[in-house]
Amino acid sequence: MGNDNNLYYEYHGDVYERLAGMLMHEAIHVMHCRQIQRALNVTDGNMPKAYEYLKKNGYTQEFLKIFFVGIDDTGVDDRHIFHFDPDREHIYILKYDHGAISEAITEYQMFLRHR
Repeated sequence: MGNDNNLYYEYHGDVYERLAGMLMHEAIHVMHCRQIQRALNVTDGNMPKAYEYLKKNGYTQEFLKIFFVGIDDTGVDDRHIFHFDPDREHIYILKYDHGAISEAITEYQMFLRHR
């Protein structure tokens, strides 16, 4: 099927296998947004505090740059302004989450074998 998608994931099976991978891709987006929302809930919607909360809880600069602008490579930021960058998130998913997409496809294939 090729890799004509924004994660450059190479799909080889049927349309349902592709659907399983695409659903996992979307679930990863939801998971990332939920992490931001959780930080905002904990900090009563205070964006700079949410940023610090995430940083304190081990989120990397690479992850934080998906959602916040004004962050340099050392993590110094005087604004902590929320700004979602979908291209940056897709690069992050490409680097770290292709395994989850592969696992979803494997689960789908196992379902087919055992039904």
